[in-house]
Amino acid sequence: MTIKEIAEKAEVSPGTVDRVLHNRGEVSEKTREKVMRIIEEGNYEPNLFARQLVLNREYSIATLLPVHKQEEFWALPERGINRSAEELKSFGVRNRFYLFEEENPSDFERVAGEVLKNKPDGLLLAPVIFEKAKWLAGICDQEQIPLVVIDADIPDCTRLSAIGQNAFQSGKMAAKLLHLSRYFSRIYMVNITHRINSNSNQVFRERKRGFVAWFQEQAVLPELHEVNLNVEDKDFKKQLQALVSAFEENDSIFVPDSKIHLLAGEVSVQGKSGKVRMVGYDLVQKNKDYLKAGTIDFLINQNPELQGYLGIQSLYKFLVLKQPVQNRVFTPIEIVTSENMEYIS
Repeated sequence: MTIKEIAEKAEVSPGTVDRVLHNRGEVSEKTREKVMRIIEEGNYEPNLFARQLVLNREYSIATLLPVHKQEEFWALPERGINRSAEELKSFGVRNRFYLFEEENPSDFERVAGEVLKNKPDGLLLAPVIFEKAKWLAGICDQEQIPLVVIDADIPDCTRLSAIGQNAFQSGKMAAKLLHLSRYFSRIYMVNITHRINSNSNQVFRERKRGFVAWFQEQAVLPELHEVNLNVEDKDFKKQLQALVSAFEENDSIFVPDSKIHLLAGEVSVQGKSGKVRMVGYDLVQKNKDYLKAGTIDFLINQNPELQGYLGIQSLYKFLVLKQPVQNRVFTPIEIVTSENMEYIS
């Protein structure tokens, strides 16, 4: 709702509505009550209108996410971003997506250049290419563009807020789940990425660090094997088959990202569902299917949809309401099983 719409309903001029909102100028008590009643019926607070609608201005937000398909992880924060932007449309908030190739730093630079050229009022970023994200954060600081990051933080950079799970603690949770679920002979920590070096991803690195730290703190030292698989490798399928064929009953598998379904599919094909324990991340549809089938035992949900939603809300709060924003927001570490999956969004 805009000032013009309020004025039309109250059958007064926009200037009269402006005077009511700012409590200034001469307005009859009858007119004031009529305008306030329309505002209250719309469940809006007058002080919000005073900040948001007086000039009927728009606030442009640019969102940088990796290119993705609708069944993949980044579709989840996209859903939350769209929901939040739709809710705030009446307040002049406009979001535009800019998508970059996750494994291509040059493409990130190109897309970031387009964003900066368009001079957005605020920026929402998934900093998956860490060094380039740090570079962009520095420019945002210089240009005074408020920056909110989701999924991972950018240490030692100026940003308005970082929203995401505590990756280190979630890794510890994964270790504890495997430890409690069954006596194990060996643990496989399987990194399934598009990158040759999985440690370039800060979130993966912290999850793995937390996973190992839990066992060290408990003075439990299992036989741990770390395996790196690159989905773009021409021999990826053969490597996956060979790895699963080496799994023995009571082995436990930890995959520190949403691609656990690739491993679970081969575990199912080789008839090892239920014979090994598997824990991974995120409620993408293929993961949910294997969780329901009993191939995956636990998923840790970081609620990426909520992260996207809160990212837009934080920029709205800062840009439009001129209110302070929490510097670091941790989303819950949710343990998902086949029994409770349908009750967790």
